[in-house]
Amino acid sequence: MKFTDEERRRMLEEVLVEGQKIQKVSDKYQIKYQQLYLLVQRARQNGIDSVLHQNTVKHYSAEFKLEVVRHVLDGTSQAKTAVLYNVHQSVVGLWCMKYAEKGIEGLSDTRRPKLLKEDRPEADSPKRKKRVHTEREYQELEKRLRHAEMENEFLKKLDALVLERIERERRK
Repeated sequence: MKFTDEERRRMLEEVLVEGQKIQKVSDKYQIKYQQLYLLVQRARQNGIDSVLHQNTVKHYSAEFKLEVVRHVLDGTSQAKTAVLYNVHQSVVGLWCMKYAEKGIEGLSDTRRPKLLKEDRPEADSPKRKKRVHTEREYQELEKRLRHAEMENEFLKKLDALVLERIERERRK
């Protein structure tokens, strides 16, 4: 479940400032205990503002990623490392996996820069071929359309008859 920054801030304040139990707050806001627990840990480590703006996409340098991975390799759990570096635990796991597979190269930014429309090569964009329909297909479609129109007219008349009958019974 997605929470706004205001909701997230309120939950954290209830735990960190007001001293309420995580379980009570998680029940109140219908958030998984573990999810709120991790938010609280990150907020304790880095401040409440560090867990806000979760919907923004962040890009990290290869050096930062390597530092995080080395922290895990030194024996700290991925969860604790994620809290310490204010990164989601799944991201830490992904970086560790990429590092194990490709080394430092796996941590470098692999996003391609977006090309402006006028800079895109035309050969890369495949032309959509228009499907040519046969005369038989058109005839079949026209037949189905006529049938649907007749069915629609029938249902309209049936509806009018039912309404008329209800009105007659109401007058009695």
